[in-house]
Amino acid sequence: MYKSASSAFGKVATAALSCVLATSLLCGCQNQKSSETLDAPAQEQADTQAVTVNVAASHGTSSIGLASFMSQMAEEGKFKGAYRVAITTSAEQILPALEEGAVDIALLPPSTAATYYNEVGGITVLAVNSLSPLALVTSDSSISSLADLADKTVYFSGAGAEGLCGAQHLLDILHLTDKTQIQVINEPAAAVATLTKEKGAVAFLAQPYASLAVTDENNLVHVVDLTDAWDALTADGSRMVGSVVVARSAFVAEHPKITAEFLAALDESSQLASEDPTVANPLIADAGILEQELLDERVTPGSHPVCIQGAEMKTAVQGFLQVLYDIEPAIVGDAMPADDFYYGV
Repeated sequence: MYKSASSAFGKVATAALSCVLATSLLCGCQNQKSSETLDAPAQEQADTQAVTVNVAASHGTSSIGLASFMSQMAEEGKFKGAYRVAITTSAEQILPALEEGAVDIALLPPSTAATYYNEVGGITVLAVNSLSPLALVTSDSSISSLADLADKTVYFSGAGAEGLCGAQHLLDILHLTDKTQIQVINEPAAAVATLTKEKGAVAFLAQPYASLAVTDENNLVHVVDLTDAWDALTADGSRMVGSVVVARSAFVAEHPKITAEFLAALDESSQLASEDPTVANPLIADAGILEQELLDERVTPGSHPVCIQGAEMKTAVQGFLQVLYDIEPAIVGDAMPADDFYYGV
């Protein structure tokens, strides 16, 4: 069993998540179209009929790439799979349900996925679905890049241990680790308040706060996106990954065509979120992924919804996990995942 959840918690979380999925079904949030495959082989028939697919994701920017897909799930004939998506309060709530088979596909932080793989097994990473939502925000006009952070205290908020390690790695590349102090503020709103009150303050802020904090009244500017900074400072194909799509290995083996269908739909949905936030934002709010007041035309693309698959996915995730492992092995479950962690490579 996954070590971070007790047996009692696992049963409660699984029951709660199953209830959410049942509610989404009653509300019509699924596609029930069944294909005619009477003459097909048994495996193909099973894979092309209306297979119920339970998907779980967390509330927040890591899930915004799902929004357009979720708006299309009930369209007659749109998908072969009968999809049900549950938006939960945290990734930890998903894990017991994933272990017990109540969830087939889940969106998780990469370190959580790696730890689950090491402790429980039975999952594979299908894609990267978001890159880091972190950005450097400040009112200090002398700062125009990460290289200007020498001798500065930088507040950090909103992206967990992975984001913190990623930011530390970028400072290390720039030889600033011993010259820059990072101070964690757990509540993003408190970090924004500190930025606005403290003259010249600097912070690594996650979306949506990284964009929403930047107003004329606050006198703050968005200096650099950490995903862009990672890409500029590294050359090994690794990415600053925010979230990955995992699936139960048994589900993927049984339903390869449904798996491919979901990935194609996620790719299209993620592109819309990245390229056309005016259309995507109402869908994101309607899906319960992020509140409307936390969305604007900067937040959605700044959250980096993507659908990176195959060899590029493996290189991106493996490289990022290696950075985390080198900083603190326990973050990824004390071991780097084997090759079967990565789907399609």
